[in-house]
Amino acid sequence: MKKVKNYYDEFSSYYDENRSNRYFTLINSLEKEYLDSFIENKKVLEVGCGTGIILKEVAGKCCAFGIDLSKDMLVKAKEKNLKVSQATALSLPFKDETFDVTYSFKVLPHIKEVQTAVNEMKRVTKKGGLLVLEFYNPTSIKNLVNYFKRGEVFTRYDSFQEIKAITGNIKEFRGIRIITLSAFLIDLPVIGKIISTLERRLSNTFLNTLGGYFIVVVENQAK
Repeated sequence: MKKVKNYYDEFSSYYDENRSNRYFTLINSLEKEYLDSFIENKKVLEVGCGTGIILKEVAGKCCAFGIDLSKDMLVKAKEKNLKVSQATALSLPFKDETFDVTYSFKVLPHIKEVQTAVNEMKRVTKKGGLLVLEFYNPTSIKNLVNYFKRGEVFTRYDSFQEIKAITGNIKEFRGIRIITLSAFLIDLPVIGKIISTLERRLSNTFLNTLGGYFIVVVENQAK
């Protein structure tokens, strides 16, 4: 845990710049567009908010809070006037059934104790509320491309059946990054625009099972 925290503390100094290219702008926008249909006028929590790139946009539509392991990431988030606090996904500092919607993008795949994290998110979400959770798909172009360049942080890839076993009660799901062979292609003027358009159109079709990112919507039945 300390190693992960140190990694993201260091990353915080250039995180926003790193995530401002066309590839991450596309991924973030697809995540946010999907999330938008669930959060309006709700009380919402983002687990692993980082510097608040997505949380800042979410906060314009609802009462939004964020937590992150990295203190330095949160310094950046607070500069954006966001309501955030330092905590781990394994122990959320909120009472039971506090939020209508709890979501997490690009975080659960980096947690070994993923079941504990999901259980905590269910605990702080109201019964009948929603969890919008993102996982990485093992049978995807993303996994194939990243296979030979594993990073410093633990990364897991979970099949849809494994995700279902972890979360239960999946209402619907969406696949993101379906056809993008490499992130740099998105930066190419014409090709990038074509790929971005196709990614947006395909994310809610039968091809979504090929997405590198799986977003599942879970109805919380936790007592």
